Amino acid sequence: MGPALIAKKLTLECSHDDFHAVHAALDGARKSAQAVKVPRAALAALLRDHGQMIAAFKDQIGGIT
Repeated sequence: MGPALIAKKLTLECSHDDFHAVHAALDGARKSAQAVKVPRAALAALLRDHGQMIAAFKDQIGGIT
């Protein structure tokens, strides 16, 4: 069996509204679009949350690149 994962409490910065704003922007863009305009604050919060989750995984299981 692999290493046991211990739950680590993460405080997410991305609000429910921010998350849905990014999805709405992506869904509203044409499939051929090379870029999508999203609210800066929402994107920044999503990126910070992603970084926290990756750090938590690295702390627990290591080896993530």
